[in-house]
Order: sequence, then structure tokens, then C-alpha cells
Amino acid sequence: MKAVRACGYTLIELLIAVALISVVAALAIPVVTAQNAQKLDLAAHEVAAALNFARNEALRTGKYYGVRISSADSHVRVFLLNRSPLPPAEVYNVRHPLDKTIYDIALSSAAFSSGVSVSQSAFLYSLQPTSEAVTFNPDGRPLLLTNAGAPALLVSGSAVVSRQGDSRTISVERETGRVWIS
Repeated sequence: MKAVRACGYTLIELLIAVALISVVAALAIPVVTAQNAQKLDLAAHEVAAALNFARNEALRTGKYYGVRISSADSHVRVFLLNRSPLPPAEVYNVRHPLDKTIYDIALSSAAFSSGVSVSQSAFLYSLQPTSEAVTFNPDGRPLLLTNAGAPALLVSGSAVVSRQGDSRTISVERETGRVWIS
């Protein structure tokens, strides 16, 4: 008579497999967390770079440049403000200084910031409704040109980028246009 051998795993084999899976998971979780923070930091720096670029172009050229930070589609767009028609019109033909493409960055789908969204973009001007855009005058000061072409000064302004429960705030100083991340 042949002996029948039972198929399956022993308790020791199962414990070793669970221990190996636990070690791999423990090593992988910090890497994923670090990537989340890094993507969020890169996105915040990209928004700050766009704001600084628009301000510097306004100072350099003597024209009005601005940035629209859209919370609806998580896009950051740099524009030149055409002041000749009333109301002034945002013209999106500004080129990125490095790759020379139109300065329009989709944060949620860009390789460096995938999964990052603009959760808030609010620039409050004197006697005006809140806007998702900030414009810099030729002196580098943040302001908004009203429909009648009159300047409205920035009272406060910031954008918040977020990813998986973490966030960074990019703020614009109302007098000088200085940009910082917190």
C-alpha cells in the first residue's frame, strides 16, 4: 500500500512568508511617503516659479504679466495682460523660459507632480471679488485691473497645492509681490 502525502504548507512556512511580506512592506512605505512629499514640494516650487517669472517679466519689460492658478483643472498659466480693450484681456502666449513652450502646466498630470491638485487659489483685491489670477504691474506690485481699467491692490493672495492629505501654501506679499512657500 502507498502512503498518501498531504499537500499544503506548514505553519513555519506560512510564518516565514508573512514575515518576508512584512519586511518588504515596511521598507516600501517610507519610500512612497517620501515620493508624495517630494512631488508636493516640486509642485509648490513650480507654482512659485511661475509667479516669480511673471513678476520678473513685468519688471523687465514694463508690461503687465500675471498667473492664473486654476483650482478647477489644477493648471498654472502665465499670461500677458492686454490693456487696450476694456475690460483688459489675459493673453496666453507667454513662453516658458526653459523649454519655450506656452507656459501652461497641468500639475495633476505632469511627471514631476502627478496626483497633485490645486485645492485653493484665492487672490483678494480691494473692492473686488476674489480671483484665481494675480497680475504684476511694471513695478512688480501685485494688482488687478478692473473692467474699467482702474488698478485694485492685492489685499491677500495664496494658492494651496495638495496631495493625499498633505498640502503646501504659496503666498504673494501684497506690497512687493514677493513669493514664499509654507
